[in-house]
Amino acid sequence: MDSTFEYEGYKGTVNYDKKADYYTGEVVIEGRIYTYEGDTLEELREDFEDIIDSVIAFDEMGGEDDDEIIGENDENDDEMIEDDEEDDDVSDNAKNRSREDVITDGKGGEA
Repeated sequence: MDSTFEYEGYKGTVNYDKKADYYTGEVVIEGRIYTYEGDTLEELREDFEDIIDSVIAFDEMGGEDDDEIIGENDENDDEMIEDDEEDDDVSDNAKNRSREDVITDGKGGEA
C-alpha cells in the first residue's frame, strides 16, 4: 500500500488504523495542516483530492488569509465569548439543582 498520495503537486500521508478499520491522512499546504479520512482507501483519496481542489479554488478566487478573516470578526468573537459565559452560568445552576435533589430523601424532605 502507498504511504502517500500525490495530487496537483501536493503530497499527503496515508494512515490505516487496523483496530478501527479506518483511514486518515494529512497534507500540509502553505504551513497549514489539512486532515482527511475515509472508510476505504478510495474514500480517503477522494477526500484528499477534494481538499486540494478546494484550496486551489479558494486561492483562485482571491481567498483571504485565515488571520485576516479572524481579525475582521473580532467583534463577533467577543459576543460569542459572552454567550458561552452565560451558558456556563446556566450549566452551573443546573448542576447545583441536581446536587440538591440528591440530598433529599425522595419524599420532598431533606435527608
